[in-house]
Amino acid sequence: MDFSFLLEHHRLNLQALTQDGFALTEGTYQKKRAFADLNFYGIIRLNQDIFDIKVYETSFDEEYIPFTLKSVQSPLVAGLKEQVNAWVNELLAKDFDQNDLRKKTIAYCEEKYGSKEEHPFDEDPYAASSVLRVGPQGKWYALFMGVPAKSMGFPSSEEIQIVNLKEKPEDMERIIDHIHVFPAYHMNKKYWITVLLDETLDFSHLSDLIEESYQLVKGTKKTKNSCKKPSD
Repeated sequence: MDFSFLLEHHRLNLQALTQDGFALTEGTYQKKRAFADLNFYGIIRLNQDIFDIKVYETSFDEEYIPFTLKSVQSPLVAGLKEQVNAWVNELLAKDFDQNDLRKKTIAYCEEKYGSKEEHPFDEDPYAASSVLRVGPQGKWYALFMGVPAKSMGFPSSEEIQIVNLKEKPEDMERIIDHIHVFPAYHMNKKYWITVLLDETLDFSHLSDLIEESYQLVKGTKKTKNSCKKPSD
């Protein structure tokens, strides 16, 4: 399973990799890890260009092909993918450098709401985006993205980190200041806002906006569109 798209927004910490038990083999840092189901194990490979996890059958030491097929939706494969997603989140937290405020925000939500960061999109330009949901199968209340600064009206081509949150339509005029909080990037601007994640943002203000988003989404019913890509 290829996670190389995450390298666009996360920088490897080679010292942390070594401390985490990775060994340098033919230009990649590799680590073998067992699943809860001991009939399978994973090989994690990392370098500046590669981030992938392959699943093998313990009995044959051969790659487990059903894991690689999108058409296979068995409970076994779903369970393996859930564990792999947990490994990815653990690796991002331990062995990568990334936007500190983004990392702090996700950790805050994980602790307060029990949310787990997910990467539901596998195609650019959204491949490196991540979401936090209300409950394991619920709708998302926070969408994290890296976007060109010029797309938010800044005279720069550098990438900036943002999070989209849901808010009440009647509060939009009060909340949006065009400094830290903007009309939503590529989502319905009537119900969503975009918050610029930089070190000048008051975290208590951000946590209030997150709480509002969480409660609003929690009060809605799950729909079949809960995994749709961002769009206007």
